[in-house]
Amino acid sequence: MTTTATHSQVLMARQPIFDCQQRVVAYELLYRNEADTEHALFNDSSATCDVILNVYTSIADNGSKKSVPAFINMTRDLLVSDDFPELPRKQIVIEVLEDIAADDEVIAAVTRLAEKGYRIALDDFVYSPEFDPLLKLAHIVKVDVLGMSQEEIAKQVKLLRPFNVTLLAEKIETVEVLEHCHALGFKLFQGHFLSKPKLIKGRKLKLTTPTC
Repeated sequence: MTTTATHSQVLMARQPIFDCQQRVVAYELLYRNEADTEHALFNDSSATCDVILNVYTSIADNGSKKSVPAFINMTRDLLVSDDFPELPRKQIVIEVLEDIAADDEVIAAVTRLAEKGYRIALDDFVYSPEFDPLLKLAHIVKVDVLGMSQEEIAKQVKLLRPFNVTLLAEKIETVEVLEHCHALGFKLFQGHFLSKPKLIKGRKLKLTTPTC
């Protein structure tokens, strides 16, 4: 039995994550459908796997020379899977999507990943006590500030302050919101005001095993 390899196009986008000095300190990698480049595809784990496989190939093929961590969105299926791929722990930040319930299975999976040395981020986060077990495991919390008033953002910061997490303000659209979040103690920033996601076309390796 032999294994042959074929190549196919894959489309991704990456959006920079900035620190307080507006230096790029990480990229969020997003899978894109060529027919719909405005929305990430999170409806199954295959999209996330494509992103994982292209963390180094596509970014390197695009000529990037700066090595910064990659934030990758994880579906529930992939988080709890026994076949979770081995990834370079120092280069990957695992994002737990906002629509993933904090049930026992997910908490156990995130605990395993954190114990293995992966950094954990909670995506599009709005505080609720049911997420306390995940907050105790998380390293970064991404607060979706789009549509929030200054008072609502401040309330989220107050609720999250007891946890040992770095706050990332995402979906920043104006300089006023950026400055307000900075004053509240956010350390990381992301949004169209700072930089829109940039599409990256790369190539993935697809293995096929012929029938003997």
